[in-house]
Amino acid sequence: MTSSAYVPIAHVLSVGRGDIIMIPFINRDSVRIREMMWSHFNFWRLAFFRGSGYDTYREFLPRGECHSMEIACLPEGPRNEGKWPWGNFAAKNPRYQQYLDENRLHCGDANNITFLDTVWKNEMKRPDAPPLKIVIDDGE
Repeated sequence: MTSSAYVPIAHVLSVGRGDIIMIPFINRDSVRIREMMWSHFNFWRLAFFRGSGYDTYREFLPRGECHSMEIACLPEGPRNEGKWPWGNFAAKNPRYQQYLDENRLHCGDANNITFLDTVWKNEMKRPDAPPLKIVIDDGE
């Protein structure tokens, strides 16, 4: 007698600075994980900080169009002017400029619905964009 190929669990991954994601899979061969790793899709992670978690996601999900947002890479200045007075932590990532140039790192306040909507409409929901499949909110 063969056992059922279906299992009622999800693959749990711990990546970055304490992020935990659960990806359900439908059989013991982890079909959905393989599909996600090798298909085109959009991935949105709120909070970049120094980018180590983001780097991990990009490595683990090589075909994903990974996006992140970070408030600390706003221009330096007072918060009441929409700026960030405590330094740019994101710039410590060695690929910081690359991510900005690729339009994958978006500098702004993720608590601002206008900013979120602008990034979504202009960068992620383009006519040629892959579907959004994963969103992780690691913002504090």
